[in-house]
Amino acid sequence: MKKRVFSVLIIFILSCILVGCFGKEEATKTKNSEKDKPPNQLKELQSEIDEVVKNTMKKDWTASLTKTKDIQTTWNELYPDLQEKGIAQESVDGFVEDLNTLSNSLIDMTLKLPKEEQQQGGNQEQDSQGQTTPQGGDQGEGGANKEQTQQTNSQSSDQADGGEGKQEDSGAHGEQEGAQQQDQINKDPQKALEKVDPTVELNKEELNIVRNSAELQKHMNKFISLFNVQAPGDLYQLKYLLHDINISSKEINWEKVNSSMKSTLNLWSSIEPKALEADKNLNLQLKQSINEVEDVAREKNEKLIGMKTKISLELIEKLIKAFEEK
Repeated sequence: MKKRVFSVLIIFILSCILVGCFGKEEATKTKNSEKDKPPNQLKELQSEIDEVVKNTMKKDWTASLTKTKDIQTTWNELYPDLQEKGIAQESVDGFVEDLNTLSNSLIDMTLKLPKEEQQQGGNQEQDSQGQTTPQGGDQGEGGANKEQTQQTNSQSSDQADGGEGKQEDSGAHGEQEGAQQQDQINKDPQKALEKVDPTVELNKEELNIVRNSAELQKHMNKFISLFNVQAPGDLYQLKYLLHDINISSKEINWEKVNSSMKSTLNLWSSIEPKALEADKNLNLQLKQSINEVEDVAREKNEKLIGMKTKISLELIEKLIKAFEEK
């Protein structure tokens, strides 16, 4: 009897030890998972870099210069997390150097602008704030109209079981605005070119600034690889290569185009199996789009390269979102 009790006691003690060990292991895994989670500044930095690339393509030098200040701030906030994860000093120095190069070129370009254009960004912001204030006044003067509108909306909401009519009105209004914007683009050749390929009319100096902005993208892969993220870091490198193909084609540097195209195809072959799992349709679309970029690059058609790479870049953004929602 004593032996049986002793055996049961030993089994109980061992069970407690094992449960305790597993509990500690799970807690450690959870802690490490939280530690590997990317900070918000990482996504912010990528978004700001994308924005400055778009702004430089549109030759909006003042907005681009302001955005580099935002990038600098976000970078400083992100740096401690990168340092903790063991980022190589070479990678840090490379990013800072490219950011300084871009900032210098934008400052030089902004200084060449007429004074009124330099102040345009600030004036637009003041106009936006000024337009906000009278709206309150209009609402006050038109209180009866507002009340009547609310009653009408309320009736529509009741009839549509919770506001479906309201949503339909909003959707119709959005479609109307979209149609108006498209109509404006169709009537304005400059806007049409910007939509198809904003780099098509840039001169050598302007292209160089666009290149400086795109150079920031090549660092994101190294930063992202330090954290546990859903989307492969190579997708961000793919964005850089596609920009490089387009810019190099506008510079009539076909040797560089061919080199970046080769890197793009190699990189895509490593991304494709993961992309297939994330979204089969997007994978097929992006694969075909990259093939079309290769075709026009082989033909040395710099006019079409801009449009083809733009479509590929849009598909990459959709694929990144698919990974994040997975």
